[in-house]
Amino acid sequence: MLTRLELKLPQRTGNPAKDYDELKKTLESWERRLNAPGALFENGSTTPTPTSGTGSFTSVSAAVNYTKADTRVLIDIAVTITTNGTAATNIIVPLPFTPATRTSLSGWNFTTSVSLGGYFNTDGNAYIARYDGAYSGANGNVLHVEGSYKV
Repeated sequence: MLTRLELKLPQRTGNPAKDYDELKKTLESWERRLNAPGALFENGSTTPTPTSGTGSFTSVSAAVNYTKADTRVLIDIAVTITTNGTAATNIIVPLPFTPATRTSLSGWNFTTSVSLGGYFNTDGNAYIARYDGAYSGANGNVLHVEGSYKV
């Protein structure tokens, strides 16, 4: 697995055909290592089930898209609350990688046009609330937050 830029070109031999073959093998090796799980760059998506700080949702979904670049994760989270149920306090979304430190996030409630805030926590979850810390969920709300954190 390639976790740092450990890329070295093969030595030239003076034989163009052999040099070409060696370079081709090296590039194919780099490609395999760069695309391996946990490699230097990893793009992905997941659909975790959100929960709430108190109460519970009747119907909710989330879509998480991320790029992991070495030890940094760039992430965006979309939460759709179809039926809020008794959910309150905040919205909790499981993350694909556990943050090394607590890091802030920001976003927008597309239904109410209200700013969102929160944080990526070291317990492996994103905590989402309205800009003033109040709960930002209700029936039919669509929330979107994004940010980055270190793993």
